[in-house]
Amino acid sequence: MTFSMGRRSNQLRQFKLCSPIVLDTDCLSSFLQVERGDLLPLILQRTIYVPEPVVYEIQELKRSKYSWIPDQLDELLLTDCYELLEFHSGDQVTKEWLELILPSSRNKEGKQLGSGEAAAMAWVGFTEVQSQVTILVI
Repeated sequence: MTFSMGRRSNQLRQFKLCSPIVLDTDCLSSFLQVERGDLLPLILQRTIYVPEPVVYEIQELKRSKYSWIPDQLDELLLTDCYELLEFHSGDQVTKEWLELILPSSRNKEGKQLGSGEAAAMAWVGFTEVQSQVTILVI
């Protein structure tokens, strides 16, 4: 699939998307908030992968005025368009995720990755197709 982006129709930048798509919490929740979680798989024409910690972060919204957002995610995960990436105790992905969310992993500016961001990065770092995975982070 080829996408075009640009300001002028005669100067379009084209790129080919050929990798699996892994979403972090901010990206996914942005689409869910406008009730358009269906857009990404529709536009990208591929399965969207959601790490388990991303699902947990979104599920926390059930106790807020945004309780309808997790319900949308639950429905999307029942379709063939979205797939849950499970984290298992002791595996390399989970170990890397835990390392990334530790307070000692803060960068030079003192910032730390969120759980969902760290999960997406950890999954990509330890998959067989790690060099071919796209992470969507907003």
